[in-house]
Amino acid sequence: LVIKLYQMNLDDIAEEVGCDRALVEAVLRKIQDTFEPLGIAYRDVREALLIQIRNLQGGGHRNAQGNGVFLPSAHTEEVPNFLHKDGPTYHLAQEIVEKQFDAFLNQRWDDIAEALKVDITEIDEAAQWIRTLSPYPGRYFADPATRTLKKGPLTETVTPDVEIQYLDGKYQAVSVDNYVPRLQINPYYLNILQKHQETLDAEAKEWIEKQYRDAANLLSSLSQRGSTIARVTETIFEIQTEFLTQGVKGIKPLTLRTIAEKLGIHESTVSRVTSNKYVQTPHGMYPLRFFFSNELSTTQGEGVSAKQVKGLIQEMIREEAPAKPLSDQAISNILKAKGIRIARRTIQKYRDELGIPTSRARSSARGVSRFN
Repeated sequence: LVIKLYQMNLDDIAEEVGCDRALVEAVLRKIQDTFEPLGIAYRDVREALLIQIRNLQGGGHRNAQGNGVFLPSAHTEEVPNFLHKDGPTYHLAQEIVEKQFDAFLNQRWDDIAEALKVDITEIDEAAQWIRTLSPYPGRYFADPATRTLKKGPLTETVTPDVEIQYLDGKYQAVSVDNYVPRLQINPYYLNILQKHQETLDAEAKEWIEKQYRDAANLLSSLSQRGSTIARVTETIFEIQTEFLTQGVKGIKPLTLRTIAEKLGIHESTVSRVTSNKYVQTPHGMYPLRFFFSNELSTTQGEGVSAKQVKGLIQEMIREEAPAKPLSDQAISNILKAKGIRIARRTIQKYRDELGIPTSRARSSARGVSRFN
């Protein structure tokens, strides 16, 4: 049925399956609201954004389990008003996408403000927030720069090992162990050992004691594993805090050694802990390794990460003039003016990795392309 949605309209599906259209719509809604990544099974970009907007719960983006997690600015302990369903910016963003989407795509802010009878500054705030949503959730699977759910030749569902939550006035990494069975040592054999100390032969006694020690060590290792993952993740996001509010463009250069030195553990431990582990963030689920990036030098002497540059490229293309898309050379020149020297060939490479078409292709598909 999911595949059919991309090939047929809902009436055709209802006829083929032999059910009412209402049932097909209900199934589609269920897929949109429960499948990962959030926004999947949309029929156009507008619907993809509305799916994400309606799934904000209790002040934050829906996580993999469907629970709300709010992630306010790193510089405030207050939950931002716009993250709440009862906040004015939330309602304004929803109204813009529902009623003024074409004007939004073409950045006609004055027209939107006049139509919705609100101040232009409120429109700007809502527009900035809308831009944090993903117009192409399916790229979550295919983009080599941000692939998070690709495991081997087949796409499989993965669950996060850790979540970033805002608790007690600060960001915290919370280990997710819903999929780990609750284990405990069966007291039966320990009772045998205690009750029959005098009658058990030495070999049986030694065997029971060994099994008990092994079981206790296993439980201890599982507990320590979750604690270590949480500590490493929390340290990563102490450095990558700007990612939580800005997305990829906020990612800073970071190495395994930096985390190891901060925690006083071996670099190989950090490597092992972050390998094939996933973290749930306000921008979706990512591999922990995604947040490590090489440093690129700038004329100001401050390093930037390759992922940060990709985020800047995405932002520039998203905000480019519809009638005059930016060429790779133009993007290179803009970055150079910001103190980041990147060759045109590198811009082309990053753009290809992000799945963004050429300026000529974007020009022929104006509107939607500004989300790339």
